This record gives sequence, structure tokens and C-alpha cells, in this order.
Amino acid sequence: IAMGRVVVANTGAASRPTVGVARGAPGRTLGAVARRLVPRGRRASLHGPRPDPDAAGGGRATGRDRRRDRDDARMSPQPAAPPVVVPSAVVGRATQIFREHAAVLFPVALIFALIQAMVTYALADTNAAAIAAGVSVVTSVFFQGMVVTFVRDVEAGLPPGAEPSAGALFRSVSPVAGPLLVVSILAGLGIGLGFVLLIVPGLILLTIWAVVAPVVVLERTGVLASFGRSRELVRGSGWPVFTTLLLMVLLVLATALVGGLAIAAVGEAAGRFVQVVVSAVTSTIYVLTTATLYFRLRDAHDAGPVEPVATVPDDDPRWTQQD
Repeated sequence: IAMGRVVVANTGAASRPTVGVARGAPGRTLGAVARRLVPRGRRASLHGPRPDPDAAGGGRATGRDRRRDRDDARMSPQPAAPPVVVPSAVVGRATQIFREHAAVLFPVALIFALIQAMVTYALADTNAAAIAAGVSVVTSVFFQGMVVTFVRDVEAGLPPGAEPSAGALFRSVSPVAGPLLVVSILAGLGIGLGFVLLIVPGLILLTIWAVVAPVVVLERTGVLASFGRSRELVRGSGWPVFTTLLLMVLLVLATALVGGLAIAAVGEAAGRFVQVVVSAVTSTIYVLTTATLYFRLRDAHDAGPVEPVATVPDDDPRWTQQD
């Protein structure tokens, strides 16, 4: 059969068709000639079925198949990772620890709050206000370290009724009292300066340094390294951490309001005592929240178990004591 200058010849019943190009025809590949002469359906039957990439021992996937697979994987919903910090859960855990261990935590908090109140009242009309502020900072630092150490014991599995004594907690904080005091002063100065300048820098520093005190107490890092470690733990959870701290600030403001109402209702002396009691509860929950926040962030980043501290030895039977 001759079509133009292309010739298709059949050399026999058992032989395959041969395609030739007449001499002098324009340059065209043999495959292009066959595609023009053989219909699409017939062409597929001549070359056999396309291999299925998913079949057993199948052939190689085409570029179109690979693009389709990538599009399907991109469009398929991915499971969302659970948040590292849930503010309500952190505050709830802190209040739970306070309720279960109030017999140990509240007396210690009340003692520190009374010391601060008496020193402040005694030096109120003198020129020694700096001394009162210094006493307040030192007592707050020791109390914070004791509560953080206590939370570590609780997170390690110490049941209610088996708590370490206040003296044991105090002794456990003594080795890090110096670095903890320096870190607290530097953090307070930095956050205060940030609030004075533009407010926003103060909020940022308050968030990224949220767990700097637990880092010093539990990881025994240096002063400067503790700030970097706190920022590393908070990275990726800035908004939940900020929300948790905001809840604590609202709690402190509510405490101040309650104290003012108590003074107005029952007189200055009784009102001051009510204010001290409420402040003891609030400060304890605040530090418990900070310590709980540290453990949530640390577990998410390091995924390491909580080790007991020296306040209760490992072989002490209180670790297995039941409620």
C-alpha cells in the first residue's frame, strides 16, 4: 500500500508488517510514521498493555503516576500534633498539687509571707526600704526553690502523706541559692526594663524566661546558661506559655483586690492578716504553675524520666507509701 511517499508492505502471513520510507522522502523517524498510520487503540495492542506499577513484580512508575501520588499525599489530612502546653491543664495540675499537699506547702508559704509582711511593716516609715525589698527577694527565692524541688518529688511519684520536711527542702535549695538569687535579680531587671521601654519586649522576656528558676534549681546550670536553656524549652510554645503566665498575673491582681477589700471590711490589722494568708496561697500556686510548666516543656523536648531528688532518698519507704 502506498500513501504519499510512505510504504507499508506485508511480506507474509506469519511475518510482522514492515514500514519503509521511499527514497527521497523528508526526514522522519520510523516511530513517528507508525504513529500516524496505526490508530491509537491498535497501537496499544501492538505494544502490549502498559505495566502496572502496583502489580506484583510490576514495572516502573511513570512521571504522571509519581506526580499523582505526591498530590494525593499532599491533599490527604495529616494528624495534628497535640499541643505541648495546655494552659488550663498546667494550672489545673498546679492547683491539684496544692490541694493534695497543702499540709506541707501552705505552712511554709505562710511563714515566708509573714516574714516579708513583718519586715515590710517594721521598715515602712524608715529609710531602709531597700533592706525590706532585699529580704522580700531572698525569701521569695528560697521559697521558689523549695517549691520547685517539692514538685520534682511529686512528679517522680511521691504520694501524698510522704512529703519531705521543710528543713529537707530548705537544705536541698541551699547549694543553688546564690545562682538562683542572681538569676532572679537579672530576670526581674530585664523584664522590668522591657516593660518600661515598650511593654512588648517585657512580655517577650517574661515568656522566654518563664522557667529560668526551675532550670537553675533542677538542672544546676550556670547563670547565663539558664536563660538560654529556658528559651530553648519555651521555643515553639510561646503563646501557650504566655497564656499560662497571663492567668497567673490575673490571679495576683485578684489577690490584691481581695486584700484591699478585706482591709476595708474588717480593719487594717485583720485585713493585713487576711491579705497575707491569701498571698501565701497565691504565691504557692504561682510557683507550682511555673514548676509544672517546666516539666511539661522538658518532657516535650527531652522526653526523659523525672528523677527523685535528695530530699527523699531512693531507698526511703515513703516512695511506696499509699494514700
